Amino acid sequence: MLKLEKIVRRFGNVTVLDGVDLAVEPGEIHALVGENGAGKSTLMKVLCGALSPSGGTIRWQGNPVQFATPRDARTCGIAMIHQELALVPELSVAENICLGEPRPWWQPIHFAHLENTASAVLARLGQSLDPRTPVRTLSLPQQQFVETARALFQEAKLLILDEPTAALGAQQTEQLFAVLRRIQAGGTAIIYISHRLEEIFALCDQITILRNGRRVHSGSVKSLTMGEVVHHMVGKSVSEQCPTPTTNGAEILRVQGLETHSLKTIDFSLRSGEILGIVGLAGSGRSRLLRTLFGANPSTSGTIQLAGKVISPRSPKEAIALGIGLLGEDRKRQGIIPLRTVRENMALGSLDQRRRFGVVHARLEKQGCEDLGKEIRLQSGCQEMAISHLSGGNQQKVLLGRWLLRGCKVLLLDEPTRGVDIEAKSEIYQLICRLATSGTGVIVVSSDLSELTQLCERLLVLRNGKFVAEALPPYNSPALLAQALGVL
Repeated sequence: MLKLEKIVRRFGNVTVLDGVDLAVEPGEIHALVGENGAGKSTLMKVLCGALSPSGGTIRWQGNPVQFATPRDARTCGIAMIHQELALVPELSVAENICLGEPRPWWQPIHFAHLENTASAVLARLGQSLDPRTPVRTLSLPQQQFVETARALFQEAKLLILDEPTAALGAQQTEQLFAVLRRIQAGGTAIIYISHRLEEIFALCDQITILRNGRRVHSGSVKSLTMGEVVHHMVGKSVSEQCPTPTTNGAEILRVQGLETHSLKTIDFSLRSGEILGIVGLAGSGRSRLLRTLFGANPSTSGTIQLAGKVISPRSPKEAIALGIGLLGEDRKRQGIIPLRTVRENMALGSLDQRRRFGVVHARLEKQGCEDLGKEIRLQSGCQEMAISHLSGGNQQKVLLGRWLLRGCKVLLLDEPTRGVDIEAKSEIYQLICRLATSGTGVIVVSSDLSELTQLCERLLVLRNGKFVAEALPPYNSPALLAQALGVL
């Protein structure tokens, strides 16, 4: 169905893709893996017409083609779901799903038809969202399903998914896998990009591995072990293990009776140097709890004590001044300022610490960011680049560096390794442990249960806006999942 031959893509003097080959058969789920910055997304943008190749040939169903625009690729039957979702927040679910549907310019839009069509597509995904709901009011997992529904609506012959489960829990991931297998059975080919290697082995038939813009391996998934895939990706063995610091600090945070319209009588404490995990399904209130502690969402009752003092942050600005930092689940919308430099993004949380008479001391800011950049292993010379030019893993390290530079008492992490490769994940784990070792209390929310059991010293199970259980090592992962689902 698809054959990419010797694809090259250059940005100025930098070669991002260097003679990449890729072949995909009808009805095949083909994994495309590699580190952040290996060239996966660039290769898919070339395939989808968003970028023009600097060299090489694209063959679609045996014929050489040139896609000048994404519309050309969609017309041929190629649809892509990007890692950074491309939805229109103010439009409804139905309008987003049917966006781009061809029709004569003179024909009016029949909204009832759009809503019925959207409901039917969502039903295939096992979702019962109201098609009239504005997308801006949906959670990130719900937005992911809307994006997937739009690709299904287009009835693509080749479907490309870039980190589709990064914001999904275990149950939602299984729902998505069931849909993809049904699509595959209908003859649709799928290119599946993910850093979660267990998903690759559970779902995919073939695999192509990129490293530094070159193809280093291609073949059957069954012919490789997970360790061999990692070795091909990074050229060496990588451990995700993180030495968990010993909790011996005093209580740094206490929450009593905290309630919002969706949280019910939240009680817990956090000690200095502790890494506390929160287990829960999407929609259980995990992100809302962190945003409430950060002053981004209001509470209706309850108290928050920080280092023994009652606080009531009414905005993120007040929370940051008190010593609370938040790494949001969606770095594109809640973290980075895309057109600003790496230095400016990293320094954003501590401008008040480097100003004199209201003016930021540029030399101190630059020196502090450069020193920290070396410590967190950012690419040399990237400080003055726009952060949007960095890979997802490096963007995430910059956002963590923001709070390292600030020096927080409590750091709230929502999906800290979403959409990053295995080596970047290892480095992020080390940064989290470094923060805890320095005395920062850390709260981690993650859809990856193995990540929580590996990283955290204590776990709280959140279900329907209320804590229902607490767990200490050694963890029983099936029992934790059952409690989150309400089975136990």
